[in-house]
Amino acid sequence: MIKVSFVIKLKCSRCGTEYSPKEKVTMCRTPGCKGLGRLDIYYNYDEIAKQLSKSKLEQRKPGVWKYKELLPIKDETKIITLGEGNTPLIKVEKLGENLD
Repeated sequence: MIKVSFVIKLKCSRCGTEYSPKEKVTMCRTPGCKGLGRLDIYYNYDEIAKQLSKSKLEQRKPGVWKYKELLPIKDETKIITLGEGNTPLIKVEKLGENLD
């Protein structure tokens, strides 16, 4: 079992409405945002630094779950993966030229 949440709060980037990390929200619920407000996640970085370090991350396999302490999971035994994450960025020369 890992520490569940280093999240302090969720805050709408559009209107500033704040939500508790315990609330099950994915987008802002205020009528003015109409579900368009992205929620920014605010972390307790001091607590994260006590459990996570660059050297610890370098020892882990690549992928999304490398950063499990920063993801909203309660029990790491329930993690399922298909090896997602670490998708390479590929420069598209022709598209860049067309878009200037």
